Amino acid sequence: MGGAVAGAVHWGYNADFRIVSETINGANAAAFSYDNDGVLTGAGSLIRTLDPQNGQLTGSSLGNVADSLGMTRTGLLRATQPATRPTLYIRCNSAVMR
Repeated sequence: MGGAVAGAVHWGYNADFRIVSETINGANAAAFSYDNDGVLTGAGSLIRTLDPQNGQLTGSSLGNVADSLGMTRTGLLRATQPATRPTLYIRCNSAVMR
């Protein structure tokens, strides 16, 4: 399968030429946020948590799903832990099972 895809992507930039917004076909807007050092901290609904001392990623969240990361002193991933567990709903014959 292949072929052309119709559509347009538009990016908005801040004074530092970083992307601060993205729209697809004039809708579905996503905002981008940065810390004072210019490191990306959020993209759309995704929020990244950084260690204020060294800038390493310590966790992220997207809606009701989150995780936390443990790093070694040398910056290697030591552990990852889901902070919340999403609830899975399955609809079967008009009945909701949980």
